[in-house]
Amino acid sequence: MNKIFNKIGLFLALTLVILWSCDNEYEIPGTGTNHVYATTSFGDVENKLQVNSVMSFIDLSRGVDGRTWTFTEDALDENGVNITASTESVVKVQFTKAGVHGIVLKQTFADNVWVGETQKQSNAYDSIINVTVLDSVKASFDAVQIKEATALVNADNALNEVFAGREIQFTQTSAELMGADKFVWKFTKHGGATIEYDGADLTAKFSSVGVYDAMLIASNEFSRDTISYDSYLSIVASTDPVELLGLTVDGALKVRFGRDMGYPTTCDPTSFTVMVTNNGIAIPVSVTGLSLDATDNSIVILALSGELFNSDVVTISYDATVGDLITSDGMLSDSFTDEKVIFITDNVLAASAYDYGFETSATEDWKYLWWGAPWDKYTFEVSTAQFYSGKNSGYVAMEPGGGMIMGLKTAPPAFVTFTTKANTEYEISCWIYMESIGDRASTPDLRCYWSAKVDWSVEGAFFTPEFEEGKWVYTSWRVNSPGAGEYGFQLRGNNQGNSEACSFYFDEMSMSVVEPRK
Repeated sequence: MNKIFNKIGLFLALTLVILWSCDNEYEIPGTGTNHVYATTSFGDVENKLQVNSVMSFIDLSRGVDGRTWTFTEDALDENGVNITASTESVVKVQFTKAGVHGIVLKQTFADNVWVGETQKQSNAYDSIINVTVLDSVKASFDAVQIKEATALVNADNALNEVFAGREIQFTQTSAELMGADKFVWKFTKHGGATIEYDGADLTAKFSSVGVYDAMLIASNEFSRDTISYDSYLSIVASTDPVELLGLTVDGALKVRFGRDMGYPTTCDPTSFTVMVTNNGIAIPVSVTGLSLDATDNSIVILALSGELFNSDVVTISYDATVGDLITSDGMLSDSFTDEKVIFITDNVLAASAYDYGFETSATEDWKYLWWGAPWDKYTFEVSTAQFYSGKNSGYVAMEPGGGMIMGLKTAPPAFVTFTTKANTEYEISCWIYMESIGDRASTPDLRCYWSAKVDWSVEGAFFTPEFEEGKWVYTSWRVNSPGAGEYGFQLRGNNQGNSEACSFYFDEMSMSVVEPRK
């Protein structure tokens, strides 16, 4: 708020200097003796302020014989008195109601008036200055258990009972004109840690049994508000099957489950089978012990007899007839077979302006590259309907027999680039949510060609008939560097052999250096 008042004060001071000391010398933009130039204390910045804040309307036009400002009924002058109209050249106003306000300025001049570089055939001109007035932010939200389709009660000590590992949809419900554009969710377990999320809407699972407080902080550039409920959730033991969420190497080999696990050190390590290959050569690696992650009890860490490299292809199997992995609420984990391990490595794209997660770009930033048919038979948008992380993803719909070719470009059109090294192998990956794969008699694909020095033989994400629909699937492939320099991606989708449309979301693109096995 202080920043706004500082800007207003500075602009008014400059305006008064202009009006009082150099009125005859000030150059109004454009030509002509009679010229329109009306502005506000926001200058070239959008006219946007919080309710009950003060702004100025300023008429710096040349050759004005008469003027009338007309304000909305909620407007007050600097003394707090209702003001509906004014003939002054500078008027301070505050608005007491939220909304988009259209302020009218009617002017008459001694002769035909100039507007910009155009002379009107009239000595009268009407202007409208639109002002967006935002109400004070008021945080509020709704929450629904997704599987049960039941709404949670928003109250202190509500103790909404939810099974561990089941999804809850949280949706912020602040009114549109409140203008909140940042949301932080916090859930604090009694006697435990706080979990924090960002975003207007949230789908969350709670893996740990216990009582949680809930808080939403909603804010914009002018104000913020917090709503919180003590003892809001009661996460209880579940008899649902134990969900395996994934296996990753991030400093250690981690197995993530949908619920907190009991202390796993007694589990027989031989219940796990590790398959490691590198360039088609099998590498002997076994599990030597298990432990629980110190900060997240839904993660079991596997100690190994050898080191893993991200150039390895690694799969893990677990035999529940040998092992006894059990959740903290008493459910034994089922067996799983040949689950692929994902390596968490430095993303080259993260050090560039490339919007690998679709969080900062707009639909129109992803340009069609003019290859002609069939590569123009697609639609694309930055979508909020599905996302793997953040709040957006890229949505592609390729027509039957069609395809896609597009790239992330700036204006004037130039590829958004990232830095590549010479003589380097990279792994490119992304998460795919297949909406509809098509006739399953063909294999549509998605490939990332370099913006220059194109290698047309590169691999990609291939959507075989077995590719799962309706869930996020990790896909990855390897490519050779085009050389040292700055390159972008030409994203090409191929649906030519498909008699039906192929549509999918993709998110969290990554490009990482492949480490050779030592």
